[in-house]
Amino acid sequence: MIRSALTLLMVICPADGSDATGADVVPYGPPDGPTLWADSGHMHTATVEYPQVAYEVPAIGDTLVEFARGFLEPFLHRLAEVDDSRASWEMEIRFRREPSPDDLVCLMAYIYAYEGGAHGMSWSRSWVYNPGEGFIDPVSMLGDSADFAAFAAAVRDTLLARLDSDSSWIVDGTLPERSNYSALLPLPDSGRGSGGFRVDFSPYQVAPYVFGAPQVVVRDWPGAER
Repeated sequence: MIRSALTLLMVICPADGSDATGADVVPYGPPDGPTLWADSGHMHTATVEYPQVAYEVPAIGDTLVEFARGFLEPFLHRLAEVDDSRASWEMEIRFRREPSPDDLVCLMAYIYAYEGGAHGMSWSRSWVYNPGEGFIDPVSMLGDSADFAAFAAAVRDTLLARLDSDSSWIVDGTLPERSNYSALLPLPDSGRGSGGFRVDFSPYQVAPYVFGAPQVVVRDWPGAER
């Protein structure tokens, strides 16, 4: 549980070469005092930023902390096995509270990692929280399996029209499988009801890296009753 108003945590690998396995590095803030916790070194930087709701709702805070830990600890273990990195490694995790329909808390994690090479990689991951029910699978909000297939087809057709890329890449990356829609969120309409859905795709998921991280918005999608 996040116990303070911490909004940013920074961890930098010890300059003296001491163990950087991450065993003691978790994105908790101090219970009191400054909102920024930092260390310094020359091997890498890692940042985690939380929204205010992570401190207000323990279930959200716990979930985001465990998610961040799942990226940070393997990252630091890999770093510890590198004798002399030619480039500074980077891990950045930024949690954002996104515009949400009434009674829901919509969250997105934006992850960026660089471990050498030509470029880093980025991912997104979404959560939908209902204070009365707990976490909701965003895909289930689309409706039944037929609704999911129809939504995936709408997303596919949007990308086929937008991206001048290999169509088979787009088709595979938009198939109605939950793994393809791990960054799906409902959108509010003007009255704060459900006004459609948004899905983010990671680089390489639906097109080559040069196309970045495409986002598709499908408006006026009825979705499931919640």
